[in-house]
Amino acid sequence: MITLPESYPELAAYVVAGNVRMDRHSVTSSVMAVVRSGATVQVEADADSHVLVIGGDPVGERHIWWIFVPSSTERIEKAKIDWKSGCFEQVPGEKELIPLPD
Repeated sequence: MITLPESYPELAAYVVAGNVRMDRHSVTSSVMAVVRSGATVQVEADADSHVLVIGGDPVGERHIWWIFVPSSTERIEKAKIDWKSGCFEQVPGEKELIPLPD
C-alpha cells in the first residue's frame, strides 16, 4: 500500500495493468482516477498491478481539436497547416497517413 503525496495541486493515478483500490474505490486497468487537491489517498493493489502517478502544478487552459491539445486556438490553426503540409514526423513503422478531418 502507498499513500499518494498531498503536496501537488493536481494529482492522478492511471492503472496501466491490474486492479487497485483507492480509498475503498476499485480502479481497474486503463482507468485514470483524479485526486481532489489536498486529499490523502491510499492506493492498495488487489493483484500485481502497474500504476502511473502523475501530478504537479496546473498547466492552464487547454483547447482540444482532434489530436491537438494546445494552450491557444492559434496553435491549433498552425498545427492544422503543419499536418496538411507533412511537417509532423511519421510514427516509426507506420505507413498510413491519416488525413486531417474536415
